[in-house]
Amino acid sequence: MFYGPSMFVTPDDFQVILQTWPASVSARNIMHWAQMLTDGQLRFQMYDYGTNCTKRTRFYETCNQQVYGSLIPPEYDLGKITVPQVMLEGELDIMSVPEDVKEQIKRLTNAKIIELIYEKYG
Repeated sequence: MFYGPSMFVTPDDFQVILQTWPASVSARNIMHWAQMLTDGQLRFQMYDYGTNCTKRTRFYETCNQQVYGSLIPPEYDLGKITVPQVMLEGELDIMSVPEDVKEQIKRLTNAKIIELIYEKYG
């Protein structure tokens, strides 16, 4: 649909989807996703508040040092996840490429993983 062809979403579904998308997504979530996308690293890290501790943001936190005690945000420890996970992949998905999914699976060291790949779909 947005990231490649889908066998689950028809063209008729677009009208409904566009009326509600993005539903319940905060500005901070979108900013966090953008940070991780543009970071250039394969890190799944916490929100980056920046390093300027002299100004307050609209979210009231001022900087990484104040929030995390370090200049860069820490990564989420996916090794703490023990609940079974299902990784659904679209072979043509441009947002979640197979290499990224493999990296995520590698980090889920304590969870049972079921991996399903939908060929020729995004």
